[in-house]
Amino acid sequence: MTKRIWLMLFLVLAGEAGVYAQEDLPLVNTQSVSLEGLDMLSINYGSDEVILRESETSDLIIKEYMKIDRPRYYADVSRSAGGVTVRRGQRPWLNWTWKARAEIYLPGSFRENLRIFNSSGNLRAETDLLDYKTIDINLGSGFISLGRISALTLSIRVSSGEADVRSAGGNSFISLSSGKLQIRELSGSEHRLKTSSGRMRIDAIQGASVIEVSSGAVVIEKLGGNADIEIKSGDLHITELTGTAHRFKSSSGRTTMETVRGRIEGDISSGSLSIKRFSDEGSFKVNSGDVILDMEELIGDLRFHLSSGRVILNIPREFPFNLDAVTRSGWISVTDTGNEETRVSGNSTVLRPFGPSPERTIYAQTSSGTVTINRR
Repeated sequence: MTKRIWLMLFLVLAGEAGVYAQEDLPLVNTQSVSLEGLDMLSINYGSDEVILRESETSDLIIKEYMKIDRPRYYADVSRSAGGVTVRRGQRPWLNWTWKARAEIYLPGSFRENLRIFNSSGNLRAETDLLDYKTIDINLGSGFISLGRISALTLSIRVSSGEADVRSAGGNSFISLSSGKLQIRELSGSEHRLKTSSGRMRIDAIQGASVIEVSSGAVVIEKLGGNADIEIKSGDLHITELTGTAHRFKSSSGRTTMETVRGRIEGDISSGSLSIKRFSDEGSFKVNSGDVILDMEELIGDLRFHLSSGRVILNIPREFPFNLDAVTRSGWISVTDTGNEETRVSGNSTVLRPFGPSPERTIYAQTSSGTVTINRR
C-alpha cells in the first residue's frame, strides 16, 4: 500500500510539472526598491531562471513568477553597508518539481558596483550592463548569457557550468575552474586570464594580458597587446598575437600560435611551443621539451640556450644571418633545402655567415639537446 501511495504521488507531481512546463507561470510577487545613495547591488538567486532587464523607473524592480504562490518563497531583499542584496526565498522540499522565474529590472541611473552570483540555474541579460564601477560575476554551475558588459574593474569566475559573453570591457580578471567560458570581444588596458580546468575561448582581446593555464584548454583568436603567458599544463592556442614584447613560460602542456609579432622571451622547462609565422626577435631558454619556429622575416637576433630538448628553426633563404654557436654536448646544424651545410657537435664553437652581408645573428648554445636551422 505504501509503495502504491508513493507511486500515485509521483505521478501527480510529475503531471503538475509537465503542465507548467508548457504554460507560462503566473506573476505572484512584485517588489520595488530604491538604490539612491547606495553603491552596491548584489543578486544571489540560486538555481531558478533569472532574467535581467532595464527598469523604466529609477528603482530596482523584482518580479517573480512561480508555480506555487507562497510568501516564504518570495525574494529576500535586504539593505546593509550601503548596498542592497537580492536573495532567493525558500523552496519546497520536493523542489525537483519546482518551477519559477525571476525578472529583475535594473535602473539605468545605478552605475556603481554590481555583483551576480549564480550557484545553479540559468541567468541571462536582455539589457546591456555598461559603465559600472565594478562588475563581479560568479557562476557555480548552470548557464549565464550576457550581451555587452563594461566596468572599470571586471571579474568573471566560473567554477562549473557555462558562461557566454558577447563583449566585455574594463580591466579584467577571468577565472575558469571547470566548465566552459566564451567571450567574443574583451577590451581594456589589462587582463588576467586563469584556467584550472575546462575550456575558455576568447575571439578578440585588446590590452596587455597575463595568461595562466594550469589545465584545460584556452583558445584565443586575436590578442592585440603584450602577453605574459605561463603554461603549467593543458593546451593554449593563439591564432594572432601582436604587441611589442611577450613573455612565455612552460612547465608542461602544449602551446601553438599561428602568427606572432613582437619580441618573445621564452623559458621552456617542458612541454612544447610551436609558432607558424614569427616576425621578430627572441630569446629562448630550453631545459626540455620542443620549440618549433617558422620565421616569416628575420628582423632581429635570435638566442637559444639549451640544457636539453629540441629547437627547430625554419628561415626563408632570402634572409641572411650570422651563426654564433657553442656546443658542449648535443649538436647544432644548418641545412639548405634539405642538404646539410654545417654541423657543430661535441665541444665545439663556430662563427660563420649564411647568405650575403648578414645583419642579424642567431646565437645558439647547447649543454645537451639539438638545434636544427632549416633555410627554405
